[in-house]
Amino acid sequence: MPTILAVDDDTTVCALIRHFLGADYTILTASSVSQALLLLETSIPDLLLIDELLPDMRGHEFCQSLEHNPRLRQIPRIMMSASTHYIVAGTPNVLMYIRKPFRREQLLMAVSDVLGE
Repeated sequence: MPTILAVDDDTTVCALIRHFLGADYTILTASSVSQALLLLETSIPDLLLIDELLPDMRGHEFCQSLEHNPRLRQIPRIMMSASTHYIVAGTPNVLMYIRKPFRREQLLMAVSDVLGE
């Protein structure tokens, strides 16, 4: 079963992701970049779902920081944001952007498209 790490400080969003995807994917959650980096020390997910507005770093900055680690740079990413103002073009390995709030079908389609399922 593929593993997805959702990085979002909104516990409701993390709960929705777990509810929408939990039957088909192993879902890990982190509420900050620092918490996500701790999880990434021990497991490499198949996909990262990253909120753009995190408490300790912007999502696009987090993506840029992953490029310096050979173990992590190839993980595909979907960025999430409640506003299109925060979309940063050219963010490394971001294959899709999804606007919050999202519907179940939107999230499933985005994840399926990125993972090639």
